[in-house]
Amino acid sequence: MGKVKAFRLPEEISGLLEKTAKKTNRTETFYVVEALKNYFSEYYDYQEAKDRFEDSTDEIIMSQEMRERLGL
Repeated sequence: MGKVKAFRLPEEISGLLEKTAKKTNRTETFYVVEALKNYFSEYYDYQEAKDRFEDSTDEIIMSQEMRERLGL
């Protein structure tokens, strides 16, 4: 079981959350958790990219080399 958190949502977002939950027969908690998972995933991906971009010791490779490494 998770922790209980309390916070305020703007009316517009609260309304969309309620409407979506009812329409899909899912809980509002489901959508809040999914939204936060997506946000944090994107945030940490961005932070890692930013940190690597700012790291002068990190190897820089050209797009063609990246494609070759990925087998594309």
